[in-house]
Amino acid sequence: MNWMLAVLSSVAMIVATGVGAQGWTVSTYSDLGYFGANVRQDAAGISFGCGGRYPSADPMLGEDSTGNRPYTFGVEVSVNILPYSIPDRRSDVLVAVGGQGFQFPMMLFSDLDGAWISDVSLGDPLVAALMTGSGGIQVWAGQTLLDQPTETTLAQSLYDAIQFCDSHWIAAGTPLPAHSVSVIQTLRRQVSTPAPAAITMEAAMLADVTANCGGAGQVSADAIGRSDFDGDGAEDILLAWNGVSCSTGPMVGSRGAGQCGMQNCLNTAYLSSQYQLGLDPWGMLALDAWTDPSNPGDILMSVAQNVCVQLQLQPDCVIRRRWNGVDFVQVPR
Repeated sequence: MNWMLAVLSSVAMIVATGVGAQGWTVSTYSDLGYFGANVRQDAAGISFGCGGRYPSADPMLGEDSTGNRPYTFGVEVSVNILPYSIPDRRSDVLVAVGGQGFQFPMMLFSDLDGAWISDVSLGDPLVAALMTGSGGIQVWAGQTLLDQPTETTLAQSLYDAIQFCDSHWIAAGTPLPAHSVSVIQTLRRQVSTPAPAAITMEAAMLADVTANCGGAGQVSADAIGRSDFDGDGAEDILLAWNGVSCSTGPMVGSRGAGQCGMQNCLNTAYLSSQYQLGLDPWGMLALDAWTDPSNPGDILMSVAQNVCVQLQLQPDCVIRRRWNGVDFVQVPR
């Protein structure tokens, strides 16, 4: 076992035990084909992020920037600890972990982020050192000590961020680069945090109904569509909220448990693949929605007359939608 894999073995032990005190946290997002995870601590002047995009994402909605290159962490050093200076690039910034320094080849100043930024491979020794969870952390610029952030929960947060981004890189078909192969393959084998408890999408749907009603609710049988929309072999659920009524709670008498307007109601697809990634169910407003009996992988949605005319859907005024791995996109009838 080489030194990097030895470090990762210790990471697995740290993450498995968990750390309870306040410290670093990880926040994640997935929207419009873009995804990412950010590791921050309120009092710290340095942060880490990973992310990327699916092939179907609109490139006009975002630019690849630090942390959006596959299998890297984007590192940001805030102007709060390292003010802007000219020239707007520097090579004297380093992070010391347990007394060992790891210097960035170059940090550039980003006006967009208001921070000094650099990318670090997930296979870089700095990442492994940070994930050992011991030894003390310092951020330096030349001979100036900028920050000494606490280590509390850093190893766990970095590990969670990598797990989140790796699951999306895999789903997006992103090839694993040589610089991170050994590290990522080892982390994939070391599932140190328990997987989400098994739950059916019907149970997830019913939990949402109860939450929206604030009490007991009822769902008519024809308001539920069943299919494997995402193709992962597990049953997914489509819920047309116009078939939901509340028996108790503050939403009694409210159409669709408050999920309906004057015409349209929310229609929600509970996909097992998205649930396992911790993502919210997919939803869209329409008059009604149901699975196509002739092609159960498709959702059919009836729309209002003005939308029907605008989209030239006469005479039936129905849209067909199909899951593409990121979204239910409109496809020809």
